[in-house]
Amino acid sequence: MKLEAQCIPCVINHAYKVANKYFKNEDEKILYLKEVMKNVVEVPSSKSPPYITHITYNLLKKYLGISGDYDFYAKERKYFNKKLLSLTKKLEYIIESSQDRLLTSIKIAGAGNIIDFGIFDNVEENVMEKIIVPTLKKEFSMEVYNKFREDIKKAEYILYLGDNAGEVVLDMLLIKEIKNYNPDVKIIFGVRGGYILNDVTKEDAYMVGIDKFACIIDNGTAIPGTDLEEVSDKFMKWFKKADIIISKGQGNFETLNDIYGRNIYFIFLCKCDVIMKKIQLNSLDIAFLNIHL
Repeated sequence: MKLEAQCIPCVINHAYKVANKYFKNEDEKILYLKEVMKNVVEVPSSKSPPYITHITYNLLKKYLGISGDYDFYAKERKYFNKKLLSLTKKLEYIIESSQDRLLTSIKIAGAGNIIDFGIFDNVEENVMEKIIVPTLKKEFSMEVYNKFREDIKKAEYILYLGDNAGEVVLDMLLIKEIKNYNPDVKIIFGVRGGYILNDVTKEDAYMVGIDKFACIIDNGTAIPGTDLEEVSDKFMKWFKKADIIISKGQGNFETLNDIYGRNIYFIFLCKCDVIMKKIQLNSLDIAFLNIHL
């Protein structure tokens, strides 16, 4: 999804909040934000909002004197990984006692997409009661779901693109259920290649146990999405080889929704006016979409 006019003030507003958090001096805030705006102007309109977010954090590191990779959300990342892991038994019970385990697992994984510090300044601790339970009552296209079931039944390779820390625990539950549905399928779990926002990394994936069910690879970039112009050759080989790609989160949707020739299933919660208008869903509705050519 290329940059739209409404995306620009959203990116600038996030940069402003970041500036208030990390700069005490007003002059430093102004210099940082001016350079952010300069870079936004220079980025081609064909690039996605996640690509610009990546630039704003590179500039933040520059102005803070940080070299190399740095985790601005280390505390939030660890907290929500532990928080969601503590809910695993409850969620497994919900899945196991449901009439359709795979369907329930998709909804639970989708609900986890609320843990997104690129959109929200804070995420409430009681995600179970506030988000997961209501999402279980929401509906999406059964035509897409039935196709998904048939596709995973015959798939040899699935590339599952993770989105956020914490949320990755619920991805694990869905991956586990997919493996129950097709024990022979090989699942590759893709994470970011560096720290950006609270997006999932190899560290998060191993911490919650994804490696028990899938091979973990990174995409070679610290962009909060999957920009195919920037990813590593290794990641691109799996992207082309996979029979199915499961894409979690808005960032992955923004960078992949106009990619054709691949069987991509998108799962996320609607949190952005531009995307809600594009797919005709409401705030915090669960999106389960398929692109296949």
